[in-house]
Amino acid sequence: VARNHGIKSAKSPFISFLDADDIWLKDKIKHLFPLFKDPSLDVAYGAYVLDIKPGVKFTHKVVEGKPEKAHFLLSATLVRKAVFEKGYYFDEEFRLSEDLEWNNRIKADGLNIRVIDKPVFIYKIHGNNSCTLLCMLYLKYMLTAYPYLRLKPDNHMAVWSVSRGKS
Repeated sequence: VARNHGIKSAKSPFISFLDADDIWLKDKIKHLFPLFKDPSLDVAYGAYVLDIKPGVKFTHKVVEGKPEKAHFLLSATLVRKAVFEKGYYFDEEFRLSEDLEWNNRIKADGLNIRVIDKPVFIYKIHGNNSCTLLCMLYLKYMLTAYPYLRLKPDNHMAVWSVSRGKS
């Protein structure tokens, strides 16, 4: 309800989101906004960093140009306001995971989504996240299902990333 109210009240032709416990990286808009030179683009999405605990961060990589392979988090998106005005507001019957439902709906309906593999925000994991357990299970699954993956420091961001090979 609050997100829809904010969207309807917004004056800008672009909408972006930031949850209270997340942090935008300084270049988020710099990375995503130029993609909208394509007038048919509806949604731009970037990668993000999971801040699991002090000193442990994990870069969630995305396959650039492959939105069907990306797991969206709203704080990583920039959306044309016109998308919502066409009827793609958040479903207010959902009290939890309305962003996931929205994400699935826009993908299923074939909206033009562009994905870039540049981190645009930090998602802080803590006991009050609605998906803390889900995020931790995802990380455990990735490292168990793909034993060749290793967590290693990512030099350009001082965060952790998953890569093939030895750490």
